[in-house]
Order: sequence, then C-alpha cells, then structure tokens
Amino acid sequence: MNVRSNPVASAWWSATAALLSAVAGCGGGGAAPAPPATPSALFVVDSRTAAVAGFSSLAPPAGSTASGHDLATLANVDGPVAYDSVHDLLYVATTPPETSTDNSAQIRVFAHASTLAAGATPTRSISLENSRGVEGMTVDGASDTLWVLQRDFFFTSVDDAIIRRVGSASTATTSLDFVMTLGHWAESATYDSMRDVVYASDGSGIRVLSQASASKYWSVAPTQEFGGGIDGVALASDSSRDIVYVADGVGSGIGLMLNASTAAPAFIGLVLLPAPPISVSVDSANDRLYVSAGGNVYVFDRASQLTPQSPVPTPTIVGTATDRFWFSGATIR
Repeated sequence: MNVRSNPVASAWWSATAALLSAVAGCGGGGAAPAPPATPSALFVVDSRTAAVAGFSSLAPPAGSTASGHDLATLANVDGPVAYDSVHDLLYVATTPPETSTDNSAQIRVFAHASTLAAGATPTRSISLENSRGVEGMTVDGASDTLWVLQRDFFFTSVDDAIIRRVGSASTATTSLDFVMTLGHWAESATYDSMRDVVYASDGSGIRVLSQASASKYWSVAPTQEFGGGIDGVALASDSSRDIVYVADGVGSGIGLMLNASTAAPAFIGLVLLPAPPISVSVDSANDRLYVSAGGNVYVFDRASQLTPQSPVPTPTIVGTATDRFWFSGATIR
C-alpha cells in the first residue's frame, strides 16, 4: 500500500518538535546536568580520592572500578557514608580544616540521591560542633535519625569519643544532641534500629549500649561486653538476624557475632582477608556483606552463613592499594 506524505502535517510536526526541543532546553541559569541512565542503588566513597560514586546495582560485576561512576568530589572526606532511602538522602562525612571560629566536622547532604548525576553538589551540611573526625555513621530513615561516631570531642577537658544522635536529620543543619561520651576507647560503632542498641569497639572487644535512644549526655556504662581481644576497626549490624559483623584489623579478617543482643552471643570467624579490613557494611535484605581491604571491595553473598572456611570472593570493585572505600545503599547499613 502506498502512503502519501502530507506536507502540511509534516510541517506541523516539525514545528512542534522544534518547539518542544526549545522548551526542554530552557531554564533559569542553564540546563541542569543530565540524570543518570539508571538510578544509583549502591553508593561508594573513596576517602583517598574524595570521590563519591554510584552504581546502578547493589552487586556490580566482579572487577568493576569506580571510574565512570563518579557523582561528586568533596574536600576533606573522612570516609563514612549513609543513605536514607525513605527521604532519598545521602550523608557523607567530612572534617574541614580547623579555624579560629569553627572546629566542627561536617556531614554533607545530597538530596534526590538516587538520581544524582556527575558533578552533583551537596544541598546542605550538618555541623557537628566541637568535634572532628567521623569514624562511622548509620541512618534510620523511619525515625529520621542519623547516628554518628566521632573520636575527638572538645567539649570536655579531655578529648573523648562520642556517639551523636542527630534528630530530624532530613532537615537538620546542626546538632548538639550528643547521646553519650565513651572516653578514649571507641574505635568503631554501629546501631541496631530494631532493638535500639549501639555496639561499639574499644580495639579489644565489643561493648553493648542498650536503649541507646533513651541515653543522653556524658558517660554511659556499657550494659554488656563480649569478644575480648577482637580489634573491631569497623562494625555492621544486621538487625533482622541479630548479627554484628566485625572487621578485625589485627586478625585481618571478618567475624560474626551471632545473637549479638542476647546474654550469650556466639563469635564465628575469622574469614581471613588478603589485607586488613578498612570498613564493613551489610545488606540485610539480600544477606550480603561489603568489605574494603587492601584497596579492593569484596562482596560476600549468604553472609550470615560465613565460616572460617568460607572462600574470599574475587574483588567486586578493584582499586589501588591505598584506596579506602565505604558503602551504603537502600538496604545497606
């Protein structure tokens, strides 16, 4: 069948297309960066390069690199990162150089995080007064609360580590709502939002601080201690399984504390790594563990079933020996 072209209709469609194209290109101050082809599900921060990267999959192919996935570059990155999927916010920890009027660490906040494109900039910052150096962060989107571990707090006569509770984190710009000072011993910490428990490492064991959200100000005595001799440089809590994953810096491996919130937790491990671990995060929904060690990222599936005999997988993200990675995502803590 022959179809004749209609010159009037063709001209109309051409004009309409041109008009739509012109409207799409308009905007105050120039066109916004093109959104990513697919939303980011996994966020990775490298404190060596100060780069924030986004991957469309929670499990990128083995041998991936952060190159080509960059979303932003921030100055003075500490490393820890936390993603709130409820509010679609990404929190990245930084500590700017101290000045005579400001000695505060800063949490940089990215809005609409899942759709960030290359060249993104933070929409605001949360100032953590009188403190420096963020060692760990956990966000609970349901309660809109950000938990932050810092090792240097200047409000007291000596430098103490503290765990802050930043309430209304999705809108906060500052926080003096510190929950507990921990003395000099805190090395890492994580939060179990289901049981309201903070787990903190002192470099030679794990301390349990129950009813964390009810605790406030000054020293808080641990309600329990376990894992004597474990150098927990990083911790991650899987609330759904009551497991705390422990990155042991001295033992160069990953251990599991089963039934962590009970009176009799059981330690399983270590799964030995090629190099000492830097950070650890858990994806409880997919029973998956992310570990940064030796400049690479190792992703363990069926993490809750790890034993000392478990093989170490091929690196998922490959970097240089000095890269230090931190991770977060919708189901990653």
